[in-house]
Amino acid sequence: MERKRYPKNTKGISAKLLSVGSGFVISPDGTSSQIDILVLDESTPVFFRDGDFIVAPPDGVRATIEVKTRLSGSEVGDALGKLQKISQLLRRRCIHPRPFIGLFAYEQSTQNYNVVLNSLEEQNAGAYPINALCFGNSQFYRFWEYDPATMARLPYDSWHAYDLPDLAPGYFIHNLVEHLYPQILERAQQMWYPAKGKEDGLLGIRKKRQ
Repeated sequence: MERKRYPKNTKGISAKLLSVGSGFVISPDGTSSQIDILVLDESTPVFFRDGDFIVAPPDGVRATIEVKTRLSGSEVGDALGKLQKISQLLRRRCIHPRPFIGLFAYEQSTQNYNVVLNSLEEQNAGAYPINALCFGNSQFYRFWEYDPATMARLPYDSWHAYDLPDLAPGYFIHNLVEHLYPQILERAQQMWYPAKGKEDGLLGIRKKRQ
C-alpha cells in the first residue's frame, strides 16, 4: 500500500472550486508559454476566459501539465525546460498551496531513466518541484518530499524512477488527485492505489538541487 506523510492541518480544495482548461499564466515577472492543462482555483479571478481557454494570474494556479504524444532524445529535456520556466514563474509569486507540475506523454520514452533523472536534477533547481512524469504505460517518475520507505518527516526531496507495467498513467492521475485533495486519499488510500504499491518497481533515485 502507498505510504504517505502529510503536513498537519492540510486541507483539500472543494471540487466545485476547481476548473480545468488551457492557456497562459501572466504575472509581473512575465508570461508563461502556453500550458496544455491548467487547473485553477475558481475562487480567484482570471484576466480572460473564452470557453476552456484561460489567461490567469499565478495566485489561482493549482496544477500545470504538459501533454505530449511522444518524447525522444533531447525532447525530454526541452519539455522539462519548459516546465522549469513555468515553475520559476509561479515560484516567484510563492503560491500556497504549491501547484502540481507534471509531464504526461502517451508513448514510451526512448531515454534511459538515468538520463531523465539527470535532466530533472539539472533543469529543476530553484523552483517548485516537477511532481510527476509519465511516459506510456509503464514509465513513471515521482517527486517525494519525504522518504516513502521510512515515512520520516525529514527533508528527502528526491525523484524516484519506476517501471510500472500498465500502471503508470493511473499513478500519474492519482498523484494529481492526491495533490489537490490530500485528505480524501489519506483516508482511503486502498481505494486509489494498488495494495502492493510501486516501490518494487523502483529503478533509480535522484536528489533535487535547491
